[in-house]
Amino acid sequence: MTTNESKRAAGSRVSVRVRLLVGMILLAGLTLLIAGTANYLLERRGLDARLDEALTRDVEEIRVLADTGIDPETQEHFTNAADLMYSAMQYNQMAETQSMLSMQNGEIVWTAPENVSLRLEDDPEFVEWAATLNPESTYLTTVETAQSTYRAAVIPVNLSEDTTPGVFIEAIDAAAEHRDLQVSLAVFIGAGAGALLIGGIVAWLLVGRVLQPVRDLQETTQRITEEELDARIQPRGHDEFAELTETINEMLDRLQQALEQQKQLLNDVGHELRTPITIIRG
Repeated sequence: MTTNESKRAAGSRVSVRVRLLVGMILLAGLTLLIAGTANYLLERRGLDARLDEALTRDVEEIRVLADTGIDPETQEHFTNAADLMYSAMQYNQMAETQSMLSMQNGEIVWTAPENVSLRLEDDPEFVEWAATLNPESTYLTTVETAQSTYRAAVIPVNLSEDTTPGVFIEAIDAAAEHRDLQVSLAVFIGAGAGALLIGGIVAWLLVGRVLQPVRDLQETTQRITEEELDARIQPRGHDEFAELTETINEMLDRLQQALEQQKQLLNDVGHELRTPITIIRG
């Protein structure tokens, strides 16, 4: 086999190996992409539902306090909305991404306790939005500002003894919650990329072993000529490639036997014709 033929054969082998490897990586990558995207969307939907559930639960507690109108400390009826909202803030436990704000006449009356990390009063756009509220009933809404995106519960506080209604706002930093989810997605993508890399290396080695019988077959068939029919393929393992190898070796045995019989026939015919030709020449 010439040098060019060897290069073409090697290139062909690499091409098949690379195509198989790329196909496997693309299939695995597509599977990870679909699984990751579906998981992220489901987790995000579940997260949004949990945020609304947390707000709804706190809203119910504040509404119970407003309906009863009794101060848990003094056991007396609230006479103004500001005191009721202050009491609600003191008894409401906040998570790291939650906070509260109390408004009357467009002004901040109470802010969340100092141990609350999220400070809504430090977001001017949120305060400006809260100052325009004049709700008739409780509702949940999404507020987007330059600093963050909030999921907020707006609760009107009205007492018959107080002519100035109040607005109690509880908000969750939805953007921070979503960032935690995005970090989990980034970790999943990183782990998936690492798994693809390791899988690609392992697949490269495995594909090489799988294609080894094919390479042996190619090299053996290139060595076989009319004068040299003794080359055989060494079987590897006990799989379909091994069976194919044995079948090809048996075919080569039959081919060699047929050619030897043909040579023997030609030798016999030449020997039998030698005497008559000699006589004719004489």
